[in-house]
Amino acid sequence: MEINHAEKIIANSKPQKEKLEEMVESFKEKIKKLQEKKEELSVNYEKIIHLKDKEDNVWKSIKQEISSLVTDNEEHSKIIQRCEESFGVIKAKSKIEDLLNSKNSKKKDIDQKISECDGKLVKYNDRKNIASNIEFSDGECPICHTKDVTVDPEYQIEHIKQELKKIESEKTSLAKESSNMQEQIDEINNKIKDVEYAENTIKNSPIKNSKHLEDWKNDLKLNQNRNNVLEKIIESSDLSPKLVEFMPNLSQTFLDIEKLQKEIKDFKHEEYDKVERELQTVNSENQEILMRIGQVAEKINSADVSIKKNIPILEEIKLAKKYVENLEKIRTSIFSTKSETIIGARNFAVESISRNASQYLEQLKTEIKHLELFQDGTSIKIQCNTNNGQRPVKNLSGGEQVCVALAVRLGMSDLMIKSSLKIMVLDEPTAYLDKTHCEYFVDAIQQLTNFMNEKQNFQFIIITHDEDIWESAKVGTIYRFTATSDGTEVSRL
Repeated sequence: MEINHAEKIIANSKPQKEKLEEMVESFKEKIKKLQEKKEELSVNYEKIIHLKDKEDNVWKSIKQEISSLVTDNEEHSKIIQRCEESFGVIKAKSKIEDLLNSKNSKKKDIDQKISECDGKLVKYNDRKNIASNIEFSDGECPICHTKDVTVDPEYQIEHIKQELKKIESEKTSLAKESSNMQEQIDEINNKIKDVEYAENTIKNSPIKNSKHLEDWKNDLKLNQNRNNVLEKIIESSDLSPKLVEFMPNLSQTFLDIEKLQKEIKDFKHEEYDKVERELQTVNSENQEILMRIGQVAEKINSADVSIKKNIPILEEIKLAKKYVENLEKIRTSIFSTKSETIIGARNFAVESISRNASQYLEQLKTEIKHLELFQDGTSIKIQCNTNNGQRPVKNLSGGEQVCVALAVRLGMSDLMIKSSLKIMVLDEPTAYLDKTHCEYFVDAIQQLTNFMNEKQNFQFIIITHDEDIWESAKVGTIYRFTATSDGTEVSRL
C-alpha cells in the first residue's frame, strides 16, 4: 500500500515539477530583461541619488554655518559690550584719581582738627583739675590767704566747663564729617578697582583701542547680515548660486550640482519606479514558484525514500508468500485429514494399536480374541471380536471394559515411544467401578504387571482414594497422603 501510494505521488508530482521548472525558465528571461532595463536607467538614477546627497550636504553646511555664525555673533557681542563698558570706565580714571586725592586731603585736614580738639580737651581737663584745687572760700585765696583776689577766667570752673562742652561739640561734628569723607573715599576706591578691572579686561581682550572696537562692530554687523541671508535661504528651500558669495567653500559643490542637474534633465523617474516594481513582482513570483518546486521535490524525494525503504519489506513479503504457498501445499497434501499421508499414517496407527492391544488382551485372558480400532467420521471407535461374535465396548462387562482400556493405552504407548514402557500412571482408575469390577481391575493390573516384567522391570503407579481394593492383592508399596495443618503428611503402609 505504501509503495503504491508513493509511486502515485511520484507519478503526479513529476509533471507538476516539470511545469513549474518551465515557468521558472520563463521568469528568468523576464527578470533578465527587466534587470537590463533597470541598469540602463540606474545610471541616471544613481546620479539623482548623488545629486540629492550633494544638495543635502549643502543644506547641512548652511545649517552648520548659521549655527557657527550665531555662536560667533553672540560671543563677539559679549566681547564688544565688555570692551565698550571698559573703555567708558577707563576714560574717567583721571577724574576719579583727582577726586580721590582731593577727598584724602580734606579728610587729612579734618583729622588734624580732631587731633587739635583732643589737645584742647586735655588742656582744659588739666585746668579743671587745677581750678578745683584752688577754689576760693569767702573770697580768700587758699594758698596765700589773700582776699579780694580776681581769678583768671581760664581757671574758673564754669568757664572751663563751657569750653570743654564747646570742644566736645566741635569734635563730634568733625568726627561725623570725617566718617562721611571716608565713605566717599571708599566709594572712590571701588571705582578705582573698577578701572583696574576694566584695564585688565582690555589687556586680555582682542580689542585694544577704540579703532579696534569700531572694526569689531562693523564685522558683527556683516556677520549678522550674513546670518539673516542664510536663514532666508533655509526658509525658501532654494539653493541659489548666490549662496557662494557667503560661502565660497561651496563653489565646487555648486558646479557639481549644476552638472548633475543637466545630466539628469531627461530622466523619467516614473519609468524607473515602474521597472523597479515590475522586477520586484516578478522576483517575488519566481521565488514563490521555486518554493513550490522545492515542496514538490521534497514530496518526490520522500516518496522515493519510502519506496526504497519498503522494497526490502516487499521482497520479504513476496518470499513469505511463496513460503506460505508451499506450506499450504504441504498442509493440503500432507497434514490435511484428507491427504494420503495423514490417511496412511492414521491407518497405520490404528492397525498398530489394534494389533498391540489385541496382544495385551490375550495376556489378560478375557473372552475378547481380537480388538479392532476403526474410523467413524472424525472419531475412532473400538470393535471387540469374541467367541460369540463382534461386540461394541459399551456391551462389555465392567472388568472387560477396564481390560480393553488398559490394552488400548498400552498399545498406544508402544506406538508413541521409542524405548520399552517402564512406568504407567493411573489416576483414580476405579472411580466409577463397583466392588466386583474393582476386583476385575486389580486382577487385570496384576496380570499385566507379570506380563510386562517378563521383558523388563515395569511398574504401575496407581493414585486412588479406595484403599480397600488392595486387601487381597499383591502390591509392592502403598503410600498414604494425609492433609494436616502443617501440610501434607506421607506415610508408608
